[in-house]
Amino acid sequence: MRVVAAGCAMVLGLMVAAVPAFAEGTAARDYALGQHGSLRLTVPLSWKDKVSQPPNGLPPTILFVPESGAAFKVLLTPIWSDRSGAQLPIASDVRKKVEQAAAQAKAQVLDPDVTVLEMAGATGVGFHYAATDRTPNPGEYKRMDQGMLRVGDLLISFTILSQDASEPANRSALAMLEGAAHSTKQTAPQGHAARPDELQITQTDQAYVLTVPVSRLVMRIPLNGLSLTNSAIGGPTDNPRYFHFRDDMKQVIGRIETEVQRQYGIRPHVRDLRPMDGVEFVYCLNLTRCIGCRKCVHACVAENNQSRSPEIQYIRVLKMPNGTFDMEKGDHHYATPTVPEKGFFYMPVQCHQCANPPCVKVCPVDATWQEKDGITVIDYDWCIGCRYCEAACPYFARRFNFAEPKIPKEQINPDMAYLGNRPRHKGVMEKCHFCIQRTRAGKYPACLEVCPTGARKFGNILDPTSEVSHILRNKRVFVLKEEVGTLPRFYYYFDV
Repeated sequence: MRVVAAGCAMVLGLMVAAVPAFAEGTAARDYALGQHGSLRLTVPLSWKDKVSQPPNGLPPTILFVPESGAAFKVLLTPIWSDRSGAQLPIASDVRKKVEQAAAQAKAQVLDPDVTVLEMAGATGVGFHYAATDRTPNPGEYKRMDQGMLRVGDLLISFTILSQDASEPANRSALAMLEGAAHSTKQTAPQGHAARPDELQITQTDQAYVLTVPVSRLVMRIPLNGLSLTNSAIGGPTDNPRYFHFRDDMKQVIGRIETEVQRQYGIRPHVRDLRPMDGVEFVYCLNLTRCIGCRKCVHACVAENNQSRSPEIQYIRVLKMPNGTFDMEKGDHHYATPTVPEKGFFYMPVQCHQCANPPCVKVCPVDATWQEKDGITVIDYDWCIGCRYCEAACPYFARRFNFAEPKIPKEQINPDMAYLGNRPRHKGVMEKCHFCIQRTRAGKYPACLEVCPTGARKFGNILDPTSEVSHILRNKRVFVLKEEVGTLPRFYYYFDV
């Protein structure tokens, strides 16, 4: 089950996955919140955790996973009052928000009635509801318990996912939350100290070294034994989600191909395409030539296996009066047969592949990151659908699958990439990725190839002889919302 947590004036959405019973006893763990004190949770010894600390003093997220046994994930976020002085919602407001989330879930669940229940914590009250997914995908959780709980001066937003309502995991997770405590004493803004049995990873010139100190277990893996991606510009990835062994990636791709064949009746070709050395992609768009035909929109949908019902589109084309530039008033529902219409110009908007992507910074589970060729990617297997990235993007470039995507068998593009156009499930984020199944294989993006006027230009900015390099040197280019500091790799210009 994939869901979106209820929100408030600050970011309240959050995912928490199912939890096993307290099989090995419990221990108190403190999670530092900087100037907002610390959160103490009584956690089963069989749970591992990871703290993601976003920049700019935003609330951290806490992820729990099992050391062994049935798979689960727990992700929760403590929320505090923002700098504007706005206070956390009172109990009645919290109940209302949970009721709203429950109402939204009704359309996707088996339960005839989704009841909101009160929960009493050590220092406050909260509310939660439980529901069973009507049509969970293979490997997804069936049971969901979602809510918010006041803990001292914090509001904890949470979701619990499991396979069955009778599992002790559900009770264990609620017990941990109801026993939570908040200390206002200022602490360092990092998470708790590493436990003695936690895996530690270091790197030498020849190998990655994996150590479990308590058992003195050491594993050395040659550098050429791992297949890695890159995240920030110029540096190796620190994203653990994508540390796939080559043999393991073969198994992952095999699973994806099997799922596609079972669902659509075709055998796809899925590749794990990595960035090329010496390549950083940029996009340039000539607004003088764009006629608003939307052929780029539909080519993108077809190439990237986007849902047809409901249809998901990565590209929006805005129709705006000449001499104006108010994107908020741009019309992207105009009638295509009338284009180009006198007195108007057209501006396609999509993911700008920012050099400073805010979407990456807010992802609580490292499901999205930036590769060395400038493309920000999403690992759909790890996305939890919290929609933080959607809220952080100033270009409205990310899309959320509210329903199970539908694609006619005859319209499936069988040439797929793991981080690109393979079919996505309900409840995950997706966006433009510069058609990596094409561009990393030496081809142009689908939107460029279909453009009838040559308005779109794409290429390697690190190649001084490329067309995009020529445009950036000789045209008066501009980027959208320069003031927010995202440093887009998507440039616009006019013929003058």
